[in-house]
Amino acid sequence: MKIGLLVDFLDSKLTGIDYYILGIVENFYKYNYLFRNQGIKIIFILNQFSREILFKIYPELLTYNEIFYIKDIKLPLGKITIYSQILPILTKKLDLNYIFFFRNVPFFLNFKQKIIFTVHDLSVEKFPHYHPFNLVILNKFLMKSTLKKSSLIITPSEFTKKEIMSFYRIEKNKLLKLFLPPKEFLNELDKKTSSINQNIKSNGKGFFLSISTIEPRKNIQELVHLFSDFQKKFKDIKLLIIGKIGWKSHKIINKIMNTKGIVYMGYVDNLRKVQLIKQSFGLIYLSKYEGYGLPVLESLWYGKPVIASNIESIRELDPESSMIKFINLNLNADGRQRKFNEYLSEIVERKNYNNNFFYKNKNFVRQRYSSSRLKDSITEFIKKIKYVDKKGCY
Repeated sequence: MKIGLLVDFLDSKLTGIDYYILGIVENFYKYNYLFRNQGIKIIFILNQFSREILFKIYPELLTYNEIFYIKDIKLPLGKITIYSQILPILTKKLDLNYIFFFRNVPFFLNFKQKIIFTVHDLSVEKFPHYHPFNLVILNKFLMKSTLKKSSLIITPSEFTKKEIMSFYRIEKNKLLKLFLPPKEFLNELDKKTSSINQNIKSNGKGFFLSISTIEPRKNIQELVHLFSDFQKKFKDIKLLIIGKIGWKSHKIINKIMNTKGIVYMGYVDNLRKVQLIKQSFGLIYLSKYEGYGLPVLESLWYGKPVIASNIESIRELDPESSMIKFINLNLNADGRQRKFNEYLSEIVERKNYNNNFFYKNKNFVRQRYSSSRLKDSITEFIKKIKYVDKKGCY
């Protein structure tokens, strides 16, 4: 059996989906022997652009023999919907049994190979007004048929898995949660920034971080409003917002730029991002809806507290950790503001926090994604795909 992983970075500014792809690549390569033992060959499908990014991050893959190349297609920025529709043509001649497709975009043409399809979230279905019109139309008419045609559907969380079962009436057995954080990549960034002082500041100065694409679902306008009130007491503390410009972002950017004490830094590279995480008081992440919320995991990975919206996918990331303080977005405005100010003040004034607390919880989070657990996840994937291949489908 041959499974091709379609490693298609569309932008050098890596997003949460790109990190998800990195995690799959890193762990499928690391545990490749598990696949070989079951007669499965893992092949990476790259274009020239993704080749440059992937080999820069994982130079050891230069010696990996199982790589197929597809043609580079130059498309207008953001035209992921067009790109996804021509992939069946680009991959038609590849000698593969399955293609593992990571983009959360349905397709009209059929692939020659069987498809392992990834659904990161149902935000287009749940919040269509937050998304570009062409993507909403594509999902409305093609997503259900794409899921039906797929041999296996991968999700990053139990939350998304339950959403798909409910919304599209997909059988549970056809779905598999597969969340494999790129541990080696995250740890390498940790080593490169090891000289950064991770002790939380106690002199009333410093900054909190917000990390996300600038788009409506991330709830950044409310974050700016809440933080402005918090600054009435802590005037010297700033909010740094990092992330690339997304869709429907004009009003959000105006709000940020016209608010004192809020700094928009745009997209920053991975090394700079980790430096900022380590230097910050912590992360604030008030998104209205997420499939898994990677910035939360990143912050916990480097031992930083998180203030997050009380949504199921975020709670799932680390349900036992005391590093996350949740704000219920269904509270009235005064209630949200009161909780927000309370949680941020506790961190700034070091109430219930010390260096041992951060060290202990950082290790707790990393143990949650230990090698044995990642190996178990891959074993479950192998078990699923072998069953599908034998029976034809679930």
